[in-house]
Amino acid sequence: MIASVGNAAALAFESALAAEDLHPRHFAVLRGLRDGEEHAQQQLASSLGIPARRLVGLLTVLIERGLVERRAIGHSKGATVPVKGGDARLDLKRA
Repeated sequence: MIASVGNAAALAFESALAAEDLHPRHFAVLRGLRDGEEHAQQQLASSLGIPARRLVGLLTVLIERGLVERRAIGHSKGATVPVKGGDARLDLKRA
């Protein structure tokens, strides 16, 4: 019974993200940025357990959607910070 409820919740979550043309990994990146602080891409990839090469693709989608932006931090080539200090929100209530 509990497994059925968990599975239904996971499917509803994935459907809600799919309606926004996003994947659960995109959501993981947004959650990783929720503190509103600047994060170097390598640091973010490491903390999320996502390979750095894969993170670049995920960030590209989020940048194109206006959910995050990339800025230079110190000597780093690129860093990722949330847009609007982490206030970007997705309306996932439609699903």
